[in-house]
Amino acid sequence: MARDERVLRRQARAVQAGLLGAREERVGVVRPLLFTQRGGAGSRHGCAACRASCARGRARDAARRRSPRRGLSLHRRARAPRTGLSPAHRGTHRGRARVLPPRWRPSPRTRGGRCARRAPARASASRGQGARGPVRECRSSSRCRAARARSGSPRARRTRGTARSGPPRCVAGPRAWRRDLVSAAPCARISSAEVLRLYDTRRRETFAFRPRGRTVTMYVCGVTPYDTTHLGHARTFLVFDVLARLLESGGVAVRYAQNVTDVDESILQRAARDGVDWRALGRREERAFLDDMDRLGWRRPDVMPHATREIPTMRGLIDQLIARGAAYRLEGSVYFSVARAPHYGELSRYSRAKMRRILAEQDDARLDDPRRRDPLDFALWRRVPSGPAWPSRFGAGRPGWHLECSAMALRHLGDHIDIHGGGSDLVYPHHENEIAQSETATGTRPFVTFWLHAGPVRLGGRKMSKSDGNMVFVRDALARGTPQALRLYLLDRHYRRPFDHVEDRLAKARTRAAALADRLAGAPMGPIGGDAATREVLTALEDDLHTERAIRAVERLARRAPPTTLASLAALARTVLGIY
Repeated sequence: MARDERVLRRQARAVQAGLLGAREERVGVVRPLLFTQRGGAGSRHGCAACRASCARGRARDAARRRSPRRGLSLHRRARAPRTGLSPAHRGTHRGRARVLPPRWRPSPRTRGGRCARRAPARASASRGQGARGPVRECRSSSRCRAARARSGSPRARRTRGTARSGPPRCVAGPRAWRRDLVSAAPCARISSAEVLRLYDTRRRETFAFRPRGRTVTMYVCGVTPYDTTHLGHARTFLVFDVLARLLESGGVAVRYAQNVTDVDESILQRAARDGVDWRALGRREERAFLDDMDRLGWRRPDVMPHATREIPTMRGLIDQLIARGAAYRLEGSVYFSVARAPHYGELSRYSRAKMRRILAEQDDARLDDPRRRDPLDFALWRRVPSGPAWPSRFGAGRPGWHLECSAMALRHLGDHIDIHGGGSDLVYPHHENEIAQSETATGTRPFVTFWLHAGPVRLGGRKMSKSDGNMVFVRDALARGTPQALRLYLLDRHYRRPFDHVEDRLAKARTRAAALADRLAGAPMGPIGGDAATREVLTALEDDLHTERAIRAVERLARRAPPTTLASLAALARTVLGIY
């Protein structure tokens, strides 16, 4: 099809506005029922983001727009093995499109009739044809694309009868590579038992997880590096590690960001106590944190923004809030007015009295100006009498803690985030204030679809925290056992429940991990199949991430599983749970 050329006469027409690239004169039409629309991807590689959808007339398109989005299914058919990208291959530019196995389960409707005619035939993933699932589009150089054009290879393989969901999304950062998710056609129905379901703290209920775009975006509040990593940190980050692994094992692209708060009152206080530079303290403790988590097999986030490197983004966000009348200046500081956030308090559901009690216990409470309009108003930019400060049009100062996460999340993941996580102690004030300032600045509601919060780790009935000094460090626990045993121990309780640390249970976890390793030692590794044993483990994980049920199922089923099932269980235990 050339520029300004209509095709297919009375059938569905190829909509070509903006279809051709800058140096393209013609493009092939893959199938009469498929039209494409191309927009700029904003990529430094000069690629284009494609969007494909089925078209059979305006009536069916309107009906399809009215139909609700389906939940995200991570199951596979037994005949099609479950595969995913290994961490070593994330972020690489692929020379050709790769079609992963299907993520859906056909209903009896697809055996005959109209839907059966549209269902693609099962084909091997190596040829990249006929399978429904995520398509990894080419992101290589123009030289490689030209070579494939000469050889007749298509730019990207597309599947019959599938619709690429979601608008093109631009993401920032050095690893801002793009992967596209192709959803099943409307004729494929998904059983509710095969849909990932997560508990949303804001709505206080479990819902089917439906990502808005082609890539699942996930933001987790990271560490403030002023002390050694303890079990409370490790458990929170391992929960979201398993969630990212579960999504990626199902062929779903995940854009995972986790911040580092490298300037904070706690860092400055510890540096002054120890007589060291606050920057050197932060770098040292951050390296120690990464070393501890790497030993635990932690999947590192795709981007780890640092607060001190995002100051211009934060100043721009403050300007947006001032322009919308949601922030005001007060003696060189800038505060957010909670009165301009009509849904303030929706996440925590705390009373004003309880909010004020929690604010009084914060480390930076003494720095807030008592003359602010409302005691619940929080600082976006704070003038400080001493310590590190950055210039701004409001005067020299430091950004507020809550503003830091909003600015970094908006820059690296966009105006809407699918999953935002952290510890349960961050519900108020941190996450509540994040919602208020982010939704007010962008006008997008909700800012986050799913809020996930991990329960605290307790020692002797009290929350394990640096400020209280009742901690068990990760490096000390690893010195007495394997990383797999520590992962099994920390994941052996549902993530929303409080976790009480008991040394006897940790010793039993080492024994259990050793027994599981002995049972799976002779089994080949994967792929993750669709047998009944594998489905039992996946069902537990897809039901609000019940890792404790999944671990118990793996231990029980591994004792009597046949070789093929044992290989699938070994792949689940290693690539998703990380306990083998």
